[in-house]
Amino acid sequence: AEGVTVDHRGDYQISLMCELLDSRHVDEEGHPDQAMVLTRKKEVSRIARSIEETLIKAGFQGWYSRKPQVTPQQALRYIRWVRPGNVVNGLIHDVEWSNKIDEFAIADADSKQYDFSRAVVSCNTRQRIVRYVFPKTNAVSIKIRHSDTPGALAMLTDTLGNGLGLNILSTILRRGGAKQGGSAVLVAVCEPTEEDTESSATAASLQQLDQSGYADVLHQLKNVRLRKRIDDKLASVPPRFCAQWWISRGRKWEKTLYLTHPDDIGVRVPEELRLAVEQVKRDEVIPGYVPVFLSRRFAGANAQTDRLVAKIRSTLHEKKYQSIEATPVAGTLRPTVHQVESRLWACKLGIVLVTTLKEADALSMNLAHEYGFISGQGKPVIFLIQKSVRSKLTELISNLQGMVVEEFADGDEALNDWSHDSVSHRISNWLKRIDHPPSS
Repeated sequence: AEGVTVDHRGDYQISLMCELLDSRHVDEEGHPDQAMVLTRKKEVSRIARSIEETLIKAGFQGWYSRKPQVTPQQALRYIRWVRPGNVVNGLIHDVEWSNKIDEFAIADADSKQYDFSRAVVSCNTRQRIVRYVFPKTNAVSIKIRHSDTPGALAMLTDTLGNGLGLNILSTILRRGGAKQGGSAVLVAVCEPTEEDTESSATAASLQQLDQSGYADVLHQLKNVRLRKRIDDKLASVPPRFCAQWWISRGRKWEKTLYLTHPDDIGVRVPEELRLAVEQVKRDEVIPGYVPVFLSRRFAGANAQTDRLVAKIRSTLHEKKYQSIEATPVAGTLRPTVHQVESRLWACKLGIVLVTTLKEADALSMNLAHEYGFISGQGKPVIFLIQKSVRSKLTELISNLQGMVVEEFADGDEALNDWSHDSVSHRISNWLKRIDHPPSS
């Protein structure tokens, strides 16, 4: 069930979504038998009349002395597949639901309209129900801060639904908790339901893109146009509602859903570093890139080291990763502890670069500390070692064999992308193993 108060009319509207769990009366293609559908419709209408009569006898009336209205609506979809499963530590076992979704996506003629890489998730903690809705392509999340006045919700939902022709999949209204007094926040997840009116030339160009295998480009174009339409339409909302809005494609699942095991120990960013870590993420990390902490020695660095660092940065950047370093403050040889710690917490991976430098030891205390910090958090970390210092490093660290190590060549060969011993080749191999770990 879902309910909503229609504030400008003082009515409360509730929708009961009933699923027909009966797969016996289907044809060869799995569609429900039409005779059974008619029988079920009559039964639902009878139940609706019974609910309405019960509400009237109980004295339910509208704000304007209207009788409650119960109207059956035709179901959009029938139940295609039902299986019981077991949930253990947040994981569903004994049900191949993901494979079944893939089968339906291949078999359904209209599956190309939907984005199976994203989902709109809602849950009922009391009944322990979690619902996933796969939206149509180019669905967006719209966050609107507005004045908390009568008629605001009706105006905004009408603008999104009727004005823009969007299907509102999920909404949440936050009142009283907004930072600014006297305002509320509406968060709506919407999907497009109709194509924009195009000129014949534009429509032909879009169709040619789709047929030429540039579906991703086509989706990006449609997403840009949809955002433009939303901006233009919301800008026409009367000023008295003080509407401010933000449009996004949602949040990645790893930033929203968390699976925990009873034996797991969760570690959060220390409170004294929280603001510094947030500043690093905001000011230094490029949106859409994975931050990688690059641990290296600054004292005794030479021109070859600078070239290696530049190659590491460019290789990571090409693969949507970003090198993050704790560089020394002007006038000093080493970065401060505060600089190092904030960046270590902000990064998801780590690279420890060990090269031949002017100083005696190949591995300094700061490299060992930074490696231990990243490894201790369970983040992927690698030793990127120049071949000429491998033997010396083995003497310094007795258990080197248990670490992830990639050796690269000495001299100019390390900078040659075509060489299997180059820095870029070693980094690429490591990132592949992270993205696609070998099966056990």
